[in-house]
Amino acid sequence: MMAACATAGSPGDWKFVRNLGSGAFGTVYLVERGSDLFALKEIDLHRAPDKEKEAAEKEREALKLLAHEHVVGYVDSVMVKDYLCILTEYCQGGDMAVFLQNISKAVPESLLLCWLYQMACALEYMHGGHPVILHRDLKPSNIYLTAKGDIKLGDLGIARILTHPKSLATTFCGTPCYMSPEVIQEKAYDAKTDIWSLGCVLVEMATEEKAFNGTSLITLFRVIVNQEIKPLPPEVYSPGLSELVRNMMKLNPVDRPTASEILDTQLLQETLEKRKTPQDWLTHYKFLDFLDGQGTETCDSRPISLSLLSGTIPDKPSNSETQQEEPGRSVQILRFIVFLLLLSSSSSPSLMATVVQSMTSTLRPDQRLEMISCLSGDNSGSPFQGAATALFPVLGDQLYLQEGRHKPHRSDLCHRCRSGRRCRSYPY
Repeated sequence: MMAACATAGSPGDWKFVRNLGSGAFGTVYLVERGSDLFALKEIDLHRAPDKEKEAAEKEREALKLLAHEHVVGYVDSVMVKDYLCILTEYCQGGDMAVFLQNISKAVPESLLLCWLYQMACALEYMHGGHPVILHRDLKPSNIYLTAKGDIKLGDLGIARILTHPKSLATTFCGTPCYMSPEVIQEKAYDAKTDIWSLGCVLVEMATEEKAFNGTSLITLFRVIVNQEIKPLPPEVYSPGLSELVRNMMKLNPVDRPTASEILDTQLLQETLEKRKTPQDWLTHYKFLDFLDGQGTETCDSRPISLSLLSGTIPDKPSNSETQQEEPGRSVQILRFIVFLLLLSSSSSPSLMATVVQSMTSTLRPDQRLEMISCLSGDNSGSPFQGAATALFPVLGDQLYLQEGRHKPHRSDLCHRCRSGRRCRSYPY
């Protein structure tokens, strides 16, 4: 484990300040030691499925490899019982998504170019190192701001570490609106996928709208793959910036510039020569007050890991609370099945499985597995078994694979060929 910064101290010295945000299996807290503030991500590995555990470990390993002024800094990590705690620097300005919501207007070009320069510097460092690191989930909520408005890229939970510069990744992952065409089409991809996502972020900053929208996930993917990006408003942004964004979002990744080539453009070189910082432009446009690192959580729960270290273990929920089902969960499952039935004719099983995993990320592990069992036809008592049988039978296998679990034994009846025996082309 990398040695912690001198200011971080031992975990027992960390003091809880407040909640910054939470997910299905983890919570981010603001903690302090003396006058220094840090962000503490606490992941419950006991409750988290294997996929979430892997993501937490990936984020830790990626952060340990990175040391750049525009990437969220790694401080330390420690295991406390079943909790993995990752300590990073705290970005007092919040994230870009909150900033964009707060200003409720397009980002002026001068400020946008300053931020583009910093983001491109971070990507050049990540893409040009040994190993190469792909972010793979670049979006406004994963772009953090310091108190002075400088950029820090963070949330590396699905980052990919490539040991060779020419290596390619193949995993279907990311946030749909920011996915590149090659990821959606399940092709091998490289660092150019991050360049596409960065282009999507710039469009959102300039237009107050996402670069691509669709009434359904499949519609969205078709729009991304087939539709050219709209130009930035010409009355607000220069032709040079519009052309740069178009180049970053070329359908063929070979035609997109690298992060280094973006930095070498005349547009960004001129921005650099002006010697203006984001803080200068934020002050000029009176945007400094819109930086917000307070977080959106109102819950005052304390980190369990710190309570364990101090000997004050928090009360555990009662059995009735832990076993209480979410209202309308059967309706949710039915909606999933209907949605997947619509997808089954045009999507690969691995894509469908990834969609289900994403849509059910907030469910408890036992609920997720019950839904997977229902979708794969394992649950003979399920009222949705008939609908589940109509799906691609391999979908259930894909979901079990992504959960990191072995598929339970099923009857000898093959759901694909209905032959009454196990089909060799579909081994269970």
